[in-house]
Amino acid sequence: MEAAANVKIWNRSEKYRNVCCTEFLGHGDSKAYLRSLSRKKLSDSKTIYGRLRDKTIDQFQRYYGTAIRSNANNLENMKKAIWATYFHKFSTDEKPVHHLSPGPDTWYTYRKAEQTGDFHSHEHAIPEAVMGVMKPIYRDLAHPDLLSKCLHE
Repeated sequence: MEAAANVKIWNRSEKYRNVCCTEFLGHGDSKAYLRSLSRKKLSDSKTIYGRLRDKTIDQFQRYYGTAIRSNANNLENMKKAIWATYFHKFSTDEKPVHHLSPGPDTWYTYRKAEQTGDFHSHEHAIPEAVMGVMKPIYRDLAHPDLLSKCLHE
């Protein structure tokens, strides 16, 4: 009953009040989350549910942590490195987006391949609709007020 009520409330608030729920606070096994937020249609008319695997989420977390630790003395470089991780997962063979990526002596495989002249396949790109949902999250995670707390000056 709880899940059904939440779905009804959230759908009404978006339709009648133009309010979209972007955060959910609940316990880890909440059916309300799975039955409501994860069923919201994205720009490609699909839902986000099942489109991000645990392995991919773990990669995002590792990339974010590495971006912070690798740039602990420079706020701008830290912010740039975080956005590079976003575009890394967004890039495809048809549309590579590497303008923020670090040089070839780093983890960034595209730059390494570019230096050696090898082809780099973007085999694990995440769909644009999913990345669109993640962009505001990245905007928050790359905010200078948050990142300044991570500096080791």
